Amino acid sequence: MPAPKRKAAAQATAGNDKKQMQFKDKLMKVAADMLKADKGKIGLSAAHRIWKSALDGYMVTKKEFATLREILDKYEFNDAGKKFLGELATKYKSGVSKYQQIDGKKYERSLLDLAHHLSKDGSLNKQNAVELWAEALDGRGVSVIEAATIRYIQARFELTAGVSLPFHVKSDNLSWWKKPHTFCFI
Repeated sequence: MPAPKRKAAAQATAGNDKKQMQFKDKLMKVAADMLKADKGKIGLSAAHRIWKSALDGYMVTKKEFATLREILDKYEFNDAGKKFLGELATKYKSGVSKYQQIDGKKYERSLLDLAHHLSKDGSLNKQNAVELWAEALDGRGVSVIEAATIRYIQARFELTAGVSLPFHVKSDNLSWWKKPHTFCFI
C-alpha cells in the first residue's frame, strides 16, 4: 500500500478509536448517573436507558458490547437490571458441537450464535454482515455448510435496508470465495 494510503488508513483508524473512546466515556457516565439516581443499584428502567444509549441511533458494535459488559462488571445492578442488560450484552454459545441441526439441515453453530448476538439491537446491518462474513472466512474459504448458514441467516434474520449477505450463488463449490472483496453488499 502506498504511503499516502497507509497514512489515510491510520488516520481513519485513529478517528474511529477516538470516537469509540468518546462513546465509552458517554456510556460510562450514563451508567454512573443511573447508579446515583437509583441510589446504589442500577434498576431495570436504568438498564433500559443504558441499552438505549448503547444503541446510539441504530446499532451496537462489538466495542459497545464490550463496554456494556464492563459496565455490568463495574457497577452494581439489582437482579432485574442485571438480567436485562446481561442477556443483551453477553454472547452465548447455544451448544458445544460445531454444527446445529435445524429442520433436518446442518448449519454452523458459531455463525448462528454470532448472528443472534449481533441482532440483539433488532436487525443485522452492514457492519454485522461484514463480521459474519469474517467469521465464515475462518478457514480456507467458505465451506458448503457455512454458505448454507449464511443463506439461512439471510432468510431468517431482519436485515437493515440495503444490506444483503453475499450469497446469491447456488454453486456448492464456494472455495474460491476467500476474500471479502470478492463480493459487494447490495
